[in-house]
Amino acid sequence: FNQDKVNQQFNDLGLKPEDVISKVMSTPDLAAGFSNPKVQAAIIDISQNPMNIMKYQEDPEIMKVLEKVTEVFQPGGGGMPGMPGIPA
Repeated sequence: FNQDKVNQQFNDLGLKPEDVISKVMSTPDLAAGFSNPKVQAAIIDISQNPMNIMKYQEDPEIMKVLEKVTEVFQPGGGGMPGMPGIPA
């Protein structure tokens, strides 16, 4: 997990980490998903290598959260910091 890289991705998207956290926590489906250790591990895995999303394509629990992330963050410019591989 590279904090500098993640911070740069936030900057590139014009977002602050606290804005993303606020948006996640204000979306019940995302808040619930992000509290799941299995989902957390998948998000970290994908943030380190976006191609790893392929590992989770058949896992409805993880894909539901990733799809919600895309839905919530796409209107503002696309994707979540650290997770450029999430499809729109």
